[in-house]
Amino acid sequence: MDNQNNSLQPYVLGLDLGVASVGWAIRPLNPSDMNESNLKMGSRIFDLAVEDDIEKGKDMPKNA
Repeated sequence: MDNQNNSLQPYVLGLDLGVASVGWAIRPLNPSDMNESNLKMGSRIFDLAVEDDIEKGKDMPKNA
């Protein structure tokens, strides 16, 4: 494999941490290097860690 044309570029990693999800994106630091092939992004959605207890009016942890 020829790595002579691959140079290390500085990148920016952005994270969006939510209650039940994580979103991420990575892109070049220099806007002039930006194109569709070097923009990566994704997300991960998790199950909620609490269950609604309408009768008691509060959320109960699933491990209770």
